[in-house]
Amino acid sequence: MALQIFTAPDGSWRFEFDIDAWKRAQDIGDASAIHKMSCRHLKLYFELKAEAELQRASGTAPSMELAPRSRNPRSRREVSPAGVARGGLKMIHWDLTEYVFSLENLKADLLPAFHRSRNFAAVSVCAKALQLVGTVWFSAEQPEASTLLTLLAAYNTGFALIYAACLYMVSRCHRQAEDLKIKVRERNVTEEDMRAWATATAELSFVASLQQKGREVDASVLSFVPTTPLTHRKHTPHAQATPSRHGRGASVRDTISYSSNWCGASQHVSQADGIGSVFGYFTAPDGTLRPGVPPPQFVSAWVGIDGAECNTALLQAGVTTIVNSNGGQSISAWWEWYPDNSYTIDGLKVEPGDWMWINITTTSESSAILEVTNPQQEYTMTLDISNGPKLCRVDAEWIVEDFYDANGQVAFANFSDLWFVQSGAQSIGGRSIGLDGAAMVHIQADDGTILCSAEPYDNASFVISSHS
Repeated sequence: MALQIFTAPDGSWRFEFDIDAWKRAQDIGDASAIHKMSCRHLKLYFELKAEAELQRASGTAPSMELAPRSRNPRSRREVSPAGVARGGLKMIHWDLTEYVFSLENLKADLLPAFHRSRNFAAVSVCAKALQLVGTVWFSAEQPEASTLLTLLAAYNTGFALIYAACLYMVSRCHRQAEDLKIKVRERNVTEEDMRAWATATAELSFVASLQQKGREVDASVLSFVPTTPLTHRKHTPHAQATPSRHGRGASVRDTISYSSNWCGASQHVSQADGIGSVFGYFTAPDGTLRPGVPPPQFVSAWVGIDGAECNTALLQAGVTTIVNSNGGQSISAWWEWYPDNSYTIDGLKVEPGDWMWINITTTSESSAILEVTNPQQEYTMTLDISNGPKLCRVDAEWIVEDFYDANGQVAFANFSDLWFVQSGAQSIGGRSIGLDGAAMVHIQADDGTILCSAEPYDNASFVISSHS
């Protein structure tokens, strides 16, 4: 709930809490109840479907009777489990429709509360700033007003963040419900869909551990700052792709492809023996200003799973360098499981040119162990992540990126040649996967200019070069 402050005509202060909080709580309860009901109906549907399959295989007659307590003979009829299962799909579709409606109500209630909290916090901070620079905002007789506003700003900022997280979760559940509605309507819903829906509201969670100079240290020195999910998926506006031979000892022809935001290597495998882990060393980007492009400018380097052929999810970790107007650089480590939040990792020191080691090992489609090591700074951070968005596990990537944020594509910085070495992947079945045969992706501007290119060296190494 958001706390608001008003001044009465007599000069006294009046506080009000958001009185619609109970309604949001009611909406959450309704949505949760409908979700559980649809889970039960889906489970019953598959049980009946299985029974129908058994009857069809054994040649037995339908044995399910509806309305057995009715005294009206016409209301007593026998139907097959298959028929009941088909009727059950209509019930599930109704559940999902109600669920979506409940979420839309919840979203309609959350949005104004989010804006009120955020806007009030912004106004309070501005008031405090104006007072600090000497502007007369409140009379000297009320010195406690500035302190009060500062506290209220912090209070409402906290609720704005909570509301933002709730809105994201509601939107995610909304998308999942709409997707399931389509499958139910087309009668191609699977038991895997049922299991995914049963855990649809499970939130991504992770546990961190940290080693410094080979010894376990308190991971609470790290701070994971959530940011809006960034669009790290591959954008490929240019369909051209040409095979070519590159590098020393390249025994397989690598494909050159073009993207508006990715530069590096992308390896695709069959889902029958998908990506179990991906790993590699790379140099943290050492950036410089690109002429004619307004600062700040950005360049990211990362290792990840999915996001190319499979663009519904992407698990990745890397570093981003920001080049300011004076040429100065700031750099930070981060990780993301798209479409969930991206997290900046405060407390992990990185310098331009440092070697970074990333190893991501999936333990299921929605859980993984992520390891980030900086040998120069002598630390290793490990994350045990669960309840992530479902991965396809068909793509492994080693990428430099000109990413997109909420305002569009960021300005792309120049950078010194950046190497990926000792890079590769392992399939779920234990098969080693190298870079031979991977797509070498170049960033191409709309006018056809190549801004970044990737050149293979061997089956485990390649270099990425910036072009002005």
